[in-house]
Amino acid sequence: MIKTISYLGLGTMGSGMASNLLKAGYDLTVWNRSAEKCEPFARKSARGVPDASSPIFYRGRLFTIKAEGLISAFDGKTGTPIYQNERINTPGSYCASLVAAAGRIYCASEKGVVTIIDATADLLAETESSRIRKCESCVVHFFDISKKGSRRWCSMNICGNKLKVAAYQRRKRTRDTSMN
Repeated sequence: MIKTISYLGLGTMGSGMASNLLKAGYDLTVWNRSAEKCEPFARKSARGVPDASSPIFYRGRLFTIKAEGLISAFDGKTGTPIYQNERINTPGSYCASLVAAAGRIYCASEKGVVTIIDATADLLAETESSRIRKCESCVVHFFDISKKGSRRWCSMNICGNKLKVAAYQRRKRTRDTSMN
């Protein structure tokens, strides 16, 4: 019988369930977005976890995200890291659970910004692998559908625009320096 349990979420229902688990003699680790909700359980011998990620299993991979926006993906069968602690390109604090749909992982920051990451678990098996690229600006892997097959970023609106603006500023600085 399982004697060690981790419990995430200590709202009205969660705190009652966690209390019952402690009374039943389970070794309990608790986590909640607001740490003060963990304190009563720490006094009753439960351990609190200060920085727990919100995991999701999708298309053969386990995805986790840490509060500071570091995302990891692991092979669901072996546990082998596919990528680990890659910074999401959108700054912010990520405490919400990951959501998966339509081959993508959605990461919502506390500011309400949603970052979308391709869940490429089956993409490699179903498509021409030479067209799968990692964005030059962020952690996203994408399937390049451009005519030439030379796309360098996952989204023109976010990553592509950033890279183009940075290149323009470098050219402008070089031009301004050579004029002096």
